[in-house]
Amino acid sequence: DEIVQRVKDPPQELREILAREAEGNPFYLEELVKMLLDQGVIQRGSQADAPWRIELERLQGMKLPDTLAGVMQARLDGLPEAEKDVLRRASVIGRLFWDRAVDYLGEGSKSQKSAASLEQVWPSLRTREMIFHRERSVFKNSEEYIFKHALLREAVYESVLRRLRREYHKRAALWMILESTGRSGEFAGLIADHWSLAEEPTQEA
Repeated sequence: DEIVQRVKDPPQELREILAREAEGNPFYLEELVKMLLDQGVIQRGSQADAPWRIELERLQGMKLPDTLAGVMQARLDGLPEAEKDVLRRASVIGRLFWDRAVDYLGEGSKSQKSAASLEQVWPSLRTREMIFHRERSVFKNSEEYIFKHALLREAVYESVLRRLRREYHKRAALWMILESTGRSGEFAGLIADHWSLAEEPTQEA
């Protein structure tokens, strides 16, 4: 009732499906509802305070993932490519990441998006509640974000090609070195981790 409270008179069929599939797991239930929002089964109102509505015909015959990991993967699969690309790069940086670092990892790549495009990606990912914005950032002139859940970050990270992972970790280390001038001791552990994952032992040393 709490999670679908913005739906006026939720149909009993929806209640039964959510209760049956979630089996008492609140996080799974929350992610399942968000997946149904992503896929248009639950339609948001046109105004911020408008009630949501249900498209039951879209729900009928839909195969719902039976695990939390499956729900997360379904949500990721349904994202626009620009949002997937940003999340992949962010996942390499860590559960906690920075917008300028994500941009730096993509410099020179075919998948790099313009600054204007990225400005549209961040609000969309926040609306989907895949990431949250943090009020303060440890890096000057960078916005700091965090993946909603460590499991989500891991699911995204596993989708990054190993060749790209190494390159991204290398660039993450370089970005942190550039941005932590005078504070290298604070980030020495993170930088070393990225060098190690980039398979650059000489740099790690």
